[in-house]
Amino acid sequence: RVKELVHTAKELLGDLQTSPYRDRVIVILDSVHSSGLKSKIVQAGVPERNVVVWPKNGIEYFYPPDIMNRIFGEGGEISIEGDTVSRNGISFNKGELVSRVVAATTETTIMHPTFTEQVLKVVEPSLGLSPNARAV
Repeated sequence: RVKELVHTAKELLGDLQTSPYRDRVIVILDSVHSSGLKSKIVQAGVPERNVVVWPKNGIEYFYPPDIMNRIFGEGGEISIEGDTVSRNGISFNKGELVSRVVAATTETTIMHPTFTEQVLKVVEPSLGLSPNARAV
């Protein structure tokens, strides 16, 4: 579906190669994605530095650790099967979990280190923010 979304972005923003919004288009891929997808996205005009590939398959692995500990209890890694995320005998579907995470996130929430390193380092410059502007 990412190729479809990049096509939609091109329709809305014009040629991504020359668009003033080019640096604001950021694509995040799970670790499991079709062969050559990243290069197709780059060929479509998204800067390579703006294509993030998670080291694991699912954004849920990179939700803020403190919030995940409050939701699931401490210890262990989550498991994801289909649309269900589980840990410590507690399970939520992905939509329900993201709603809980968003509701618990504040400006002082400490993000997952991988999220900070791979996403915020790309987003902040495109928004004109310095890394020092981030709440810690």
